[in-house]
Amino acid sequence: MFVRFKRRERVSVRTTPWKARRRTGRFVLTAVLVRSERRDGKPRQKVVAYLASIAEEDFAKVLPRQHFWARVDTRLGALNLEPGQRQKVEAALLAVVARPTPEEISEDRRQFEARLDALRSRCVAGMGFPRSSRRRQRPST
Repeated sequence: MFVRFKRRERVSVRTTPWKARRRTGRFVLTAVLVRSERRDGKPRQKVVAYLASIAEEDFAKVLPRQHFWARVDTRLGALNLEPGQRQKVEAALLAVVARPTPEEISEDRRQFEARLDALRSRCVAGMGFPRSSRRRQRPST
């Protein structure tokens, strides 16, 4: 068994039927665990499991990588692979998507908390989201 990466382009989905799907220029990478087998004397790849997906622009971000690895760990745990085989699969995944370190996770969490506190203080001070200049009139009874 080995890991194969599928790369597909994300498209913009429109809700109206007369507007076609638009290419966005952004790509998603999907990690697929496959097994080689021969059919009619020719090699074919049989999909064992889809492990996880991540957008290419999210490789540098901590949270998407954390979610990617959480999905990978869940799926690999369900497959009950031998320890050596699991290490090979994880090594192949690590070559493409780095596992976030505990320091990266704590730093990202700290930055998130700081942004959240700043937003809360703006809302408490009355400087939150701007109100509409046109207020809805209540119907008179």
